[in-house]
Amino acid sequence: MKETSNCLAEKNEIEVIYLRGDGILAADFDPTVNITKASLGWKGFYGINRIVEQFDPDVIHSHLLPADINLLFLRKNRNVRYFTTIHNMGKGYVIRDWIANRIYKRIEKRFAGRHKYIFISNAVRDRMLSKVGIGKGKFKIIHNGVRIPVGINREQRKEKLRILFVGRLVRQKDPFLVLEICRRLQARGISFSVTIVGDGYLRNGLKRKCRAEGLDQKISFVGHKVNVPDYYLDSDVLLVTSSMEGFGLVAIEAMSFEVCVLARPVGGLVDIIKDGNNGYLCPRIDCFVERLVELDSNPATLATVARRSRLSVMENFDLRDKLRQLQSLYAG
Repeated sequence: MKETSNCLAEKNEIEVIYLRGDGILAADFDPTVNITKASLGWKGFYGINRIVEQFDPDVIHSHLLPADINLLFLRKNRNVRYFTTIHNMGKGYVIRDWIANRIYKRIEKRFAGRHKYIFISNAVRDRMLSKVGIGKGKFKIIHNGVRIPVGINREQRKEKLRILFVGRLVRQKDPFLVLEICRRLQARGISFSVTIVGDGYLRNGLKRKCRAEGLDQKISFVGHKVNVPDYYLDSDVLLVTSSMEGFGLVAIEAMSFEVCVLARPVGGLVDIIKDGNNGYLCPRIDCFVERLVELDSNPATLATVARRSRLSVMENFDLRDKLRQLQSLYAG
């Protein structure tokens, strides 16, 4: 959102309304972008209505269901084009899917001919069409994108295989799988180090597991970090062990820095990684382990796949291309 707003602000007037969070990232927005914080609930609802009426937009682009609920009851039904980006797969709750279906059907009816869904991956599209029952004939897939780093200066490969994990320490990301992979690598006699970037409610349990398995000397927990690129540049491989991912932004971020990604074949990750070409899809834990053992013993293969991964991001996930696609949609 920040990157998109900043780029679009060059030729457009932008208003960003926060419904969640404290807006702490607002300082990183272009100074011409208008930023407002609104709370959820009735008070926030009236505030959003007032902001929208004063701003009088040509395009409304919402993200996540709470935003759509708030914007569904705008007091004036202008000739505005409405876009809804669906970011995630949902958790498969039947009642939540039913509620989402009803809300989006009302939005489709109210903005007839002026509403379109944007899905961030084929997996999200498939689920929304088949399970939630929305989007048929009214969608476009626009993958997430990243700014491609220029002139990257990677650390040279060291004796140890440098493994990285970046993500929230929650069940969906399955960080305990990383520990099990490490335990098996250690049993195979592989020399490696692991850096875990991120925080969450599983952190203490992960640390206890590390100590119990004798891995505490190999695994470093560095917590939440703003400047993640420093860790990409000092890593050989990234593990994406999530059980569910709408897209997998961390994967393309790492790949843009020539990091080889090993990931579960779930969600949007299968749109990103072509197994054996620009990374590896590992459906089972033994697949992760065997791939890491192979890459450790074949530095040339690791380097080749890493270079391909960066090229694939440049070709398919450049943020500038995504912004052009959005601008084309906005223009109608």
